[in-house]
Amino acid sequence: MPSRPRNSVSAKSQEDEYEWPTKPHEEQVVLGNALLNWPGVREHIGVDLFWGKPNRRILSAMLALEDRGEPVDCRTVVAELERHGIELGDLGVLAELEGVPVFQRRELNAYIRSLENVHTLREAAMHAQKVVAEACMNGADVREVERSAAKLAQVFSAAEREQGDAVVIELPSPWGYEDSMSYLVEDLLIENAVTMWSGESGDGKSTLALALAAAVAQGQPFLGRRTTERPVLYMDRENPVAIIKERLLRLGIPDISDHLKIWGTWWRDHYPPAPDAASILAYAERVKPLIVWDSLIGFANCDENSSYEMRRHTSHYRRLTDRGATVLIIHHRSEKGESKYRGSTDIRANMDAAWEVARDDDTTAAEALGRMRLTPYKTRNQPGKAIRIEYRDGVFVPLDAPSRPPVEIVVDLVRTHPGANQKEMKKLGSTMGLGEHRVVAAIEDAALTGKIVPKRTKHNTLRYYLPEADLGLSA
Repeated sequence: MPSRPRNSVSAKSQEDEYEWPTKPHEEQVVLGNALLNWPGVREHIGVDLFWGKPNRRILSAMLALEDRGEPVDCRTVVAELERHGIELGDLGVLAELEGVPVFQRRELNAYIRSLENVHTLREAAMHAQKVVAEACMNGADVREVERSAAKLAQVFSAAEREQGDAVVIELPSPWGYEDSMSYLVEDLLIENAVTMWSGESGDGKSTLALALAAAVAQGQPFLGRRTTERPVLYMDRENPVAIIKERLLRLGIPDISDHLKIWGTWWRDHYPPAPDAASILAYAERVKPLIVWDSLIGFANCDENSSYEMRRHTSHYRRLTDRGATVLIIHHRSEKGESKYRGSTDIRANMDAAWEVARDDDTTAAEALGRMRLTPYKTRNQPGKAIRIEYRDGVFVPLDAPSRPPVEIVVDLVRTHPGANQKEMKKLGSTMGLGEHRVVAAIEDAALTGKIVPKRTKHNTLRYYLPEADLGLSA
């Protein structure tokens, strides 16, 4: 007879200390569905899957009936239990099973997997107890303990194989998923995707990205394009706070920190984390934001020329989009050759879209921003078109004619800027590619057709609103 373990806690007391893992509700659901739909459930369950003794007896009766070729239903199960001496509580359990809702195969499989999981845990606990008991015995044999430990490892290996096979079998068809592609910024920034902007240092890509971030945070048009309002998180390991504040002032971005959060290196003891940080993943899942990463190499902390390292790093951005985020990455252009970006080709391969940001005039990085061009060189959807823009007094203005009628643009501007006056509308219109005269004409047309409503304030200034707005102003 084995001697008592050397420590002060016996194997028996260890067993009494813990409760075996069980799932009573899941057992009731699975057994109830087996009783109501025996052929459809039978092949997926066994007696060992259940912990409750009445449940095990009931399933054993159902299996015995099947072996004899008899029908399996509540009446025949009761009769089978009576043949072997029905026990207290069995009839009550059977009565409850008849009231269990019938689930579709996919929903029921989730319950079965839950039971398989706790069954594996029970088996593991039993083998682990044996390992502990054998290891604590006087004169314990290492080889015996090793064999018991190997059986414990086999429990998990078998469970992994079975669960892996079940996952493949239940793999859903892509035909069952929504296949439409939406934009956070019309024809420029794909929602729930990874986009990269690359360019030479000093070509304005970070300033342009900050302007885009502010537009999305406020739901305002950007480069003449509609935006969908989203919270924005701007992650910056490139610039000091003085540079960020100068850009915010120059671009006329107000303090909208509730909607546009900027996380830079200046926050003492809170260095901006990498894209795989648990806090960033949780934030992405909770608010579905736009997250800007400035810059790729600043957060990668690895060799950008290594295919393996860059593929591993860029996979973290994909995880963010899986959680609901839209990702924009700022990267540098190669200084050698004609490559649009620097580093491994796996960087481009892992992007859904990639654009080159470059100056479109004879200026250099040492001079003020002027004309610029956004040119797509990678896209997973329809081919994009180059966008010509110009930086004027803190505003990025599209140089190409807008694709929408001026009146429609003016109505959108009033929707996003209710109460704007004519001077403000002219400035907003320039960001959409409309000259001052076209803005004024479009305002007049929209007012005449009732698409916008002009109201004169107590300071005798005309301001514009949508017709349905509750103006609350004195005429």
